[in-house]
Amino acid sequence: MKSKRVCVLGAGNAGLMAALILKIERPGLDVYVVGSSEIGIVGVGESSTEHVNYFRNLLNVSVKDFVKESGCTFKYGVDFRGWTDKRYIHALTSADDGIRSGPYHTEPEELFMYTNMSASCHPLDLIQPTQLNYEVSETDNFPNQFHFDTQKFNKFLHTQLKKHNIRYYDDTINSVKVSEWGDCEAIESQSTRYEADIFVDASGFKRIIASELPGFEFHSRQDEMFVDSAFAFQCPHDEPDNYPVFTQAHKMNCGWMWRIPTSERMGNGYAYSSKHISYEDAVEEVTEKLGFRPNVGKTFKFEAGNYKRTWVGNTVLIGLSSHFYEPLEATAIGVGISQARILANYINSSSISKNTYNTIIQDLFEQVFAFVRLHYVNCHADTPFWQDVSKSIIPSEVKKYLDITRERVLLLEDVGNISGAVTTENRIFGAHNWNQVLYALGFLSEEILRDHVQAYGHIPRRRKFKDFDDVIPHKQLIDKWNNNENSISN
Repeated sequence: MKSKRVCVLGAGNAGLMAALILKIERPGLDVYVVGSSEIGIVGVGESSTEHVNYFRNLLNVSVKDFVKESGCTFKYGVDFRGWTDKRYIHALTSADDGIRSGPYHTEPEELFMYTNMSASCHPLDLIQPTQLNYEVSETDNFPNQFHFDTQKFNKFLHTQLKKHNIRYYDDTINSVKVSEWGDCEAIESQSTRYEADIFVDASGFKRIIASELPGFEFHSRQDEMFVDSAFAFQCPHDEPDNYPVFTQAHKMNCGWMWRIPTSERMGNGYAYSSKHISYEDAVEEVTEKLGFRPNVGKTFKFEAGNYKRTWVGNTVLIGLSSHFYEPLEATAIGVGISQARILANYINSSSISKNTYNTIIQDLFEQVFAFVRLHYVNCHADTPFWQDVSKSIIPSEVKKYLDITRERVLLLEDVGNISGAVTTENRIFGAHNWNQVLYALGFLSEEILRDHVQAYGHIPRRRKFKDFDDVIPHKQLIDKWNNNENSISN
């Protein structure tokens, strides 16, 4: 029997990860990638959710090698500054591993936000910390998220393509051949025709295949979101003697600014509303805030939204081709991994399973939209942009969670269970993530949290940071690994 051919269009991180996941999870597939070196990669630094750890394990790459080859630093969560009266932390992990070896170690312990019996959040005073440690464990208590250098990560992925015998063609596609029944028959460059049984469109905002096929319908959600533009830039570390362990999200006059520490530099960007500020004025605002004028690498214009179906005929959309709301909470990589992982389960299936796939992916999109949108509820309305945000209607996807938290914390069963098919693969954020942000934004009261903890009849205990003998400054560990010095690297 002939192997099913899968053509992945796009050599960005989403496309390369999708190709690797499909080939490793389904070795019988004949997977190849078509990408263009002319397009290039935006090398400003990216961050991940915990889903990248599934991908690393799938490749059988150690934490040490992944950090070294991808320019990684460790990520414990997102440090939100200026969004509310108090600075707050969204810590991403729900397990003891990583948290207990990280910077969350202040008194008291008694207010752990238990969202279910197996997953926990942090004491309330850790969500709004007085100080942060930049130390990590050197043994097996690593966090399960990373910041990484986009350029280095892409090179790492290309190396993995060769390792797993996935063919790569550096070519520029200039036409899509559509069959009489509306499928993608082939994609073509000036010299080559590429055919396949399944096409994966991972061409980003270009949506090269999707834009030519009749069956894809885009659902714009720009009227429910607020930023539509961004620019990115690099700069040296603010603290060259150590690396932060958080992505920073700074509230700005007309949006927000990200700051991502990689091993060699800070990756930065300003996501803003073009209705409220011009590009030139946005650059000036960043200049005033940071004390230097950014050397802008690339600018972006986007429309928040998603395709209603991401698998139509013989074409599947993955990554930015399928959806994008905005950069907040760094969901793109995690969603792309989840999409490819779920696709691997259904790629050899019937049209009925294709419908199930589409339903699951729509659930995933709704989860991400609601969680990102939540961050804009109840923020300081201190500029015309934020005043407009405060006057906007809260989407139903968000309001249902706000209603629940009037009486109790969110539970695992509350989050993302729309189709009834929610699994690890298609849940991006759990109840513990929601509860942290809901508390920080003033929707979840301390009284409700206390009542919830007391209902369990015991106070969970965690080891304090001082209990660890193997901690080391974050930068020191990264430098040690990059210099090939010995340490445990599971």
